[in-house]
Amino acid sequence: MWPATSWLLKAHVEASVEFSILLSGFIVKIGVLGLHRTMLLAEEPTINLVAASLAFIGLLDATFRLPAQRDLKRIVALTTVIEMNWAVLALGLGGSQQVSVAAYLCLAHCCTTTTEFFLVEILTKRFNTRDIAYIGGIAMSAPLIWIASLLGLLITIGFPGTSLF
Repeated sequence: MWPATSWLLKAHVEASVEFSILLSGFIVKIGVLGLHRTMLLAEEPTINLVAASLAFIGLLDATFRLPAQRDLKRIVALTTVIEMNWAVLALGLGGSQQVSVAAYLCLAHCCTTTTEFFLVEILTKRFNTRDIAYIGGIAMSAPLIWIASLLGLLITIGFPGTSLF
């Protein structure tokens, strides 16, 4: 939730891929669960409105920063920020259906973010950089990595038949 996610981008970029997977796949979701429990205990509609508003601001902030990124790990970290802001926005809207949506987003994101960080690590080892300006034409130079990246992308964007569809 904005602005509390500003540390997350730097943590992902500086951390090992294993820690990035743990951080994005588990620890951040525990934070969303803690926020949900706090919102339930408070029983105050104003808190839901504040959480939803901050999540919406965070969503816009991360979405507008995403196209300017060149570091693959930072891009995946921003997708984590975007997904978790969607989950918090759903929680802020309240209701059992929104809680189910938030839980599903968190579960699906666990699977997709693990795949994304794994692919970033493979690409980094193959091309010795995470800068997307220098990683190009992987379909010709590394076709198996390209296929895995394409499948990961389709899962992440919610292609029909995948977890986020």
